[in-house]
Amino acid sequence: MAGGEGTCVNFSCPVLARAELYNPGTGTWTPTGSMNVARTGHTATLLRNGQVLVAGGESGSTANAGSTAELYNPATGAWAATGSLGVPHFVALAGLLPTGQVLVVCGAPSGYPKCSAELYNPATGAWADDGAASPSAERDFTAILLNNGQVLISGGLTGTYPAKVHVQAGGTLFDPATGTVTFTGSMSIPRAFHTLTVLQNGQVLATGGETQNNKGEFSVGAELYTP
Repeated sequence: MAGGEGTCVNFSCPVLARAELYNPGTGTWTPTGSMNVARTGHTATLLRNGQVLVAGGESGSTANAGSTAELYNPATGAWAATGSLGVPHFVALAGLLPTGQVLVVCGAPSGYPKCSAELYNPATGAWADDGAASPSAERDFTAILLNNGQVLISGGLTGTYPAKVHVQAGGTLFDPATGTVTFTGSMSIPRAFHTLTVLQNGQVLATGGETQNNKGEFSVGAELYTP
């Protein structure tokens, strides 16, 4: 576990760089090397070589972590800077692809495509632009990496408060291998702020979420998506 926010005082929350390791055998945490950049809202991805790639996030008022990335080496407990992203990302989706590359998608600030996608190559330490995932909603959608390496994005909100917000049911698939987007089946219930979980059989379970336009009503229902 690395980074995040510390105890807030008078609505000011310090952003942390420290990291800790959890031992499931003993149920204990021990400190390890701190990141070079304090960050929160970043992604962390375990690479095939055992290192951990941390990318993006925010650093508070003193620095901008959004485009930076670093690697954690568990053998030494040390962090080392690696290639920077082309676009800042905060609270993005990240996952290890079957190719061994790391995909980081969505979480871009205003002025960039909201689901800008980038690929990290561990062999070179470089990032490459991979287009944009183009969800059907403007915000508050949910995205998840499927077993086949594609990204499923569903639901979300469009419009402006208070009277013109609409909950969406549509789904899109982003293929990082080609950088293309295709529309896929819509959910039976419009949802925003919902969860998506990939099951062992490859299906995706969608649960909960806001379901009614401008009414703040939430669903206890669930449904399955079959890729």
